[in-house]
Amino acid sequence: MRKLVGLFIVTFTVLMISALPRAEAIGIEGHYLHAFAFQDNDLKDTSGWGGSLIFPLVAGVKIDLGGDWLQPEIKNSGNAKITMIPVTAVLRAGIDLELVYLYAGAGIGYSFNDSETPESMKAAGLKADLNDEVFYCGLLGLEVGLVDTLAVRGEFRYNLMRPDFKVTGPGVSEKDEIKADHIQIRLGLALGF
Repeated sequence: MRKLVGLFIVTFTVLMISALPRAEAIGIEGHYLHAFAFQDNDLKDTSGWGGSLIFPLVAGVKIDLGGDWLQPEIKNSGNAKITMIPVTAVLRAGIDLELVYLYAGAGIGYSFNDSETPESMKAAGLKADLNDEVFYCGLLGLEVGLVDTLAVRGEFRYNLMRPDFKVTGPGVSEKDEIKADHIQIRLGLALGF
């Protein structure tokens, strides 16, 4: 798995560097996100935020290198939460019409995860942990230019995430996959230079 992630990082770095001389507008983007419809019904809907660097390759094709932060609560756990910090590389392709850019894309990422231990587990001397993981995403979006260097971006994204949840303690060592697949609606501002 580490070789796959390493190969992915090298490939996107080469693509990014080769795009720099032709880039029309390299940019940065910041966004609010709402994550909902988690496949595992034990996770509550949540809001978060994130940002990305945007590298245009050719007309209508862009690479986004970004990261997010979200913290869904675990239902019936005394307000315990999991923290997810997904870092992604996404290839977007679409139609660039004057001030409007319609696109679809897909990407791969690595999520840095952590979990709070619910009070009921702490009382039993147990500790919970959520493993980091590689994940995939698909997306559809719309970018509307306000001026030459500023755009509003709306995006629908589906993340396929399956981290392992581990419980350890005296005489206990269990691991179970959490189905953290979910939908995100994002709204952000992109600034080009």
